[in-house]
Amino acid sequence: MPEEVTAVPAPDPPTPSPRTALVTGAGSGIGRAVARRLARDGLTVLVTDRSPQAARHVRDEIAADGGDASAHVCDVTDETDVRALAGSVADRAGRVDVLVNNAGLAERPSTFEDQRPEIWDRVLAVSLHGTRICSREFGTRFMLPTGRGRIVNITSVAGLVGVPRMHAYSAAKAAVAMFTRTLACDWARHGVTVNAVAPGYVDTPPVAALAATGDLDVARLRARVPVGRLGSGADIAHAAAFLAHPDSGYLTGVVLPVDGGWTAFGDAGDAHREPLDTHPEKP
Repeated sequence: MPEEVTAVPAPDPPTPSPRTALVTGAGSGIGRAVARRLARDGLTVLVTDRSPQAARHVRDEIAADGGDASAHVCDVTDETDVRALAGSVADRAGRVDVLVNNAGLAERPSTFEDQRPEIWDRVLAVSLHGTRICSREFGTRFMLPTGRGRIVNITSVAGLVGVPRMHAYSAAKAAVAMFTRTLACDWARHGVTVNAVAPGYVDTPPVAALAATGDLDVARLRARVPVGRLGSGADIAHAAAFLAHPDSGYLTGVVLPVDGGWTAFGDAGDAHREPLDTHPEKP
C-alpha cells in the first residue's frame, strides 16, 4: 500500500515588529478609519493622500491616540509620483509590510448615454490604475524581496452586482476585484497575500453628498440592508485589519463583502418585514 503522507503547512516567515502599513486615500472616510485602526493595532502607518492637509490631520489624530504615523502626499494615478513616494519610504521607513489600496473615485450617478468620457477615464484612473500602480511599486520593492506582505484592496459591492447609473465606478470596482484574484495567484508563492474588502453603503461624506442631492434614498437603502443600518468606517477597517494580520497567511484571493447582508438578500422590498407564512396551520 502507498505510504500515507501528511502535508505540513509551511509557516510564514517571521515578521519583524512593528510592521509598517501604507494606506492610500487615507485623509478621510474609509481610508482614515483603516489608518487609525491599523495604528491602534500597533502598526506604523504611512498616511497617504492627495491633500496634504487631510494627510497631516489623520497623522495628528493617530499621534493623539498614541500611535506612530507620518503624512505623505501622493497622486496614485501618477506613476512618477508613486515611484518617488516608494523611494522616500525606502530611505526613511525602509519597509512596507501592508499596503491598503483605498484611494478611489465615484462619479455622480447618470445614465450611460449622458456620461462624459473624461469622467469614465478619471474614475478608472484612480480606482483601478492607482491600485495597479501602487501594488506594483510597493509590492515589488518591499514585499517580494522579503517573502512576506499583505495587500488589501478596497473595492465595492457595486463591483459585485449591478448598480444602475454608476457605470464607471462599477466597472472599476469589478476590475479591482478580479485584479485582486489574479495577483493573489501570482504572488502567493512569494508569501504575499492579496485580498479585497467590498463595502456596502457606508456612512461617509460621498454617501452624504449623494443623499443631499437626492441621488440616493438612504431610507430605502437602509430598508434593503438586513442588519438595518448603513456601514461605518470602523466596520470596513475591522475587515481590512483582519486581512492584513500576520495570521491571515492562508487567506488570499478573497473579495469579502462587508455590507450588512446587502448582497445576500435576494428578496424584493424591505429586508425587515415579517416573512410570509407559506404553511399556515390547518384549522
